[in-house]
Amino acid sequence: MTGNAELGETLQYGDLDDQLTINLYVLSRLLVRNYNVVLDRLGLTFTRYIALKVLSDRGPLSVKALGEQLYLDSGTLTPLLKKLEKSGMLIRQRSDSDERRLEVSLTEKGRELFFRAENMISIDLFRQRCDPDLKHILLKNLSCLIEELDNG
Repeated sequence: MTGNAELGETLQYGDLDDQLTINLYVLSRLLVRNYNVVLDRLGLTFTRYIALKVLSDRGPLSVKALGEQLYLDSGTLTPLLKKLEKSGMLIRQRSDSDERRLEVSLTEKGRELFFRAENMISIDLFRQRCDPDLKHILLKNLSCLIEELDNG
C-alpha cells in the first residue's frame, strides 16, 4: 500500500488505529484474492476452504464450535455446510453422546480436496518474503487483537 507512514514517523494514537484498520482490511482482501486464484480452480471459495482447514486441523467439531472458530453465525454457516455436504466434502450427524449436538466432520473426499488445495497454495508470503520471526510476532499480536475485540 503506498503512502503508508513508516512506524518510525510520529503518528498520533488515532492515526495508528486508522492505519492498522486500513492495512488489515487491505491485507485481508489481498490474501483472499491470492488464495482465490488457486481455490477457484478447485471449485472452492475462501470461506469453504477455511471451513475445510479448521475441520482438517481440529475436527470433528460441533456446528457451534465450528461457527465460533470461523466467526460465522448460523445464518451464514448452515448454507455453507449444506453446500459442502451436498458436494460430498463433509458429513453432519448427531452426536452419540448428546443428540442435541450436531457434529461436522470431513469425508475422505473433503480431506483429499483440502490437501490438494494446501499443496497448490504456495502463497505463504511469510516463507517467501518475510522474516519467519515476524510471522510469529504478527500472529501473537493479531491473536491478542482478535481476543480484545471479541471480548470488547
